[in-house]
Amino acid sequence: MQRQIAALDLDSFFVSVERLRNRAYIGKPLIIGGTSNHGVISSYSYEARAYGLRSAMPIKQANYFTRKTWVYILRQTRMGKENILK
Repeated sequence: MQRQIAALDLDSFFVSVERLRNRAYIGKPLIIGGTSNHGVISSYSYEARAYGLRSAMPIKQANYFTRKTWVYILRQTRMGKENILK
């Protein structure tokens, strides 16, 4: 049996889900995470990466990088049930 390895980019998974639900987000810098003082980025698009944003970065700190990046609140109940393979 031949061994196979799969590489998964889960940093952008939630971004992909939101882009499937709203096509206006395609090609835009997008951050998904909490909005409280202790909220952090849970997912970000490749376009947002160009601004220096990273996973687990506090939202408060991310706001200093750019005001042009779209921030979307993570909805865990929807994310847990989403099937992007439809």
